[in-house]
Amino acid sequence: MRAFECDITDETSVASAFEQIDRQSESDAGSGAGAFPCILVNAAGYVSVLPLEETSQKEAMANFLPNLLGPFNLSTAFFRMYRWRVDAAGVGGEGRVPPGRIVSISSQASHVALDGHGAYCASKAGLNGLTRCMANEWGGRGVTANTVSPTGESLWMWCSEMPFGLIFDSGVDRVGKEGVGGRYETTGSSSADSDRAICAARGDCRGD
Repeated sequence: MRAFECDITDETSVASAFEQIDRQSESDAGSGAGAFPCILVNAAGYVSVLPLEETSQKEAMANFLPNLLGPFNLSTAFFRMYRWRVDAAGVGGEGRVPPGRIVSISSQASHVALDGHGAYCASKAGLNGLTRCMANEWGGRGVTANTVSPTGESLWMWCSEMPFGLIFDSGVDRVGKEGVGGRYETTGSSSADSDRAICAARGDCRGD
């Protein structure tokens, strides 16, 4: 395992890191060691808890930059590197290069409004939109993009106070009247409109 350092909010720094990754992976492949870097996980993030009216532009950007711009920079750099490798492999290169996968860690805050999390909610909702666009544009070119929206253990506490039957996203799932006691995640695919929310609640609240 190797580590490569970069500032994910700086495209020049990201590009430099991916050049190093590309050179190292080629070197490893030549020596029979290592594997082609075909998976990107966008996991870096930042959150602040402040009322909207007390959130400064500086604090808002502290959320937006790592939560949205960072994944944008990393994903585009990853896609360019991946496609270069596929093209270098020649005709039928996709068959000789592992499929590309991008997974971004979003949040249940991207689907619902949380008190004191305005900038964070906006940044994660933006990440979901970005991921749908990546899936739409890159899915047919060998790279799929998905988000996972984890939550905190206390979700059932505030969710149980919401009106019964509250619908998330496209109405795929509803909150059971006993509240949520499990996980909340988003799954995407290569289709821009197939993103949906799954709410695993105490009792049977999952949609089709």
